Amino acid sequence: MEAGHKKRSYLRFLPDPNTFAWVCECDDASTFEPQIAGLVVNESHTGCGAVFLKSQTYDQLKIDGKYYIGVGALSPTKCELKWIKDLDEDTVRMGFEYVK
Repeated sequence: MEAGHKKRSYLRFLPDPNTFAWVCECDDASTFEPQIAGLVVNESHTGCGAVFLKSQTYDQLKIDGKYYIGVGALSPTKCELKWIKDLDEDTVRMGFEYVK
C-alpha cells in the first residue's frame, strides 16, 4: 500500500446493469435536477464510482466539490467528489463519497 492511502474498511459491490449516477450542483435535495449523467461501475455504503464523458464534466465538477448525486432509483444524496481518473481522451472515472 502506498504511503498516505488508507485501506478500505468496507466492501464495494457491482451495481445493477445500466445503473446511472445523476449529478447536480444544487443547494439541497429538494431542488435536485440532474445536470450530468454517468454509468455507475461500483457502489458501497459510503459512495460510488462512475464513468462520465469529459465533455459533460470538464469545468463543472471539481475534486472536493460538494454535489448531490442520485444513484439508480435512490433519492439524491449529498456527496463530495474525491478523485478523478482519465480513462481515455473522451471519458473519466470519478469517485464520490456520500456526506452526512
